[in-house]
Amino acid sequence: TDAAAAAAAATASAAREEELEILREIYGAELTVDRGEQGPGSAGWRGSVRIGAAALRVQLPATYPVSDGPVLEFAGSWPPGLDLDALGGELGGLFVPGEPALFAAFEAARERVNEALPAGEP
Repeated sequence: TDAAAAAAAATASAAREEELEILREIYGAELTVDRGEQGPGSAGWRGSVRIGAAALRVQLPATYPVSDGPVLEFAGSWPPGLDLDALGGELGGLFVPGEPALFAAFEAARERVNEALPAGEP
């Protein structure tokens, strides 16, 4: 019904906003957010978190986190030898419907970057 769809959309929107506020507190200037129009079915914002010279971009569907996970994209300079396909699969697997997933994805990406860097590099 329309009422159920509206309630689900409101729940998803409130959950996204709460998660965004927490992420801003954690990442500060490392997190950028664009609230512009993203196309059909989008939540109206996308963002990215910097991880050294790399960035993990995220776009949230309107149904995130209720039923659909974030759309992730790799940007910037990732360490050579880091398998981005495998990392993408790992990060995508962190999403559980109804649960926020961005912090876990950002931290897992940061961990993989740190593991792939030669000893002594930031």
